Amino acid sequence: MTKRLWIGALLLVTACAGPAIEESKKNELKARWQLFVMDSPDWPEARTWWLAQEPAAVDLLSLNLLQAMVSDHVQYRKEMGARAGLVDFTDEAPDPERLWRRAQAELVSLPDLSLDVLIESLRRSDADVKDLMTSTFARIGLPALSRLEQVLADESEQQPRIVATHAIGRIGAEDPNAMAEAQRVLIVRLNTDADWAVRGEAARVLGRYPDAVGALANALASDDDRFVRLKAAESLGILGGEHSERALVAALPTAQQRNDLELLRALGQELRRLSGRRLPNDPKVWQEYLSERYGTPR
Repeated sequence: MTKRLWIGALLLVTACAGPAIEESKKNELKARWQLFVMDSPDWPEARTWWLAQEPAAVDLLSLNLLQAMVSDHVQYRKEMGARAGLVDFTDEAPDPERLWRRAQAELVSLPDLSLDVLIESLRRSDADVKDLMTSTFARIGLPALSRLEQVLADESEQQPRIVATHAIGRIGAEDPNAMAEAQRVLIVRLNTDADWAVRGEAARVLGRYPDAVGALANALASDDDRFVRLKAAESLGILGGEHSERALVAALPTAQQRNDLELLRALGQELRRLSGRRLPNDPKVWQEYLSERYGTPR
């Protein structure tokens, strides 16, 4: 059995395990699902038919698409590893149009159907799956943002909230229509979230938002968690510019007083990279640099 048929057969069993669907309908779903697995030109018509069925059947479509995306993506990663000589894995060359890519495209095109199962998948701990989910949310764009914000509002589980923060960061960075709203949500989390890990992730992803310099400078100066301050410093270094450099220099005295060696190293590294000068981590030296380069603060 080829890899594609094996994946298809596995998914068909999963799709039809639900007790709420009659046996005759299960057979119809199996036949139509096979059209998707085999990339049949008849799939668009089959999809239209499927979406007109009862809610239990429609839910199975979204679950199957999610599982197809995840299962084939795992296989794809193995193949890429084999090509790089990272693992001993021999298999046929991947299809030009991978099953996981087609499944992802289906999920992206049907956000009203797919967002529930995608949100639920945030609880998975596998790093590759988390990356796949965030890329899928990014492709959905603005419609996914409000749902991810709801995940952030539920403080009962840390892991989904961290992944949701990362996904929101990608949505705003990749969808110009969503950038302002994504930035608003991320800054709210950076300023107010009780979980240091969520604040730290917000600080990290805001490194792709040029208008977030002020919020990052405030976090660097006042957040009570060292990890958050470190991520804010790194993001300011990514964004660069006068305001970022002034915020990095302003953080040096406090970092010295706290004997925060990790933050001191990060501040010095970012300042040296931005300025092109190999100066010591001395606040007075860097203040002189700022005056020379930018003059008196406006």
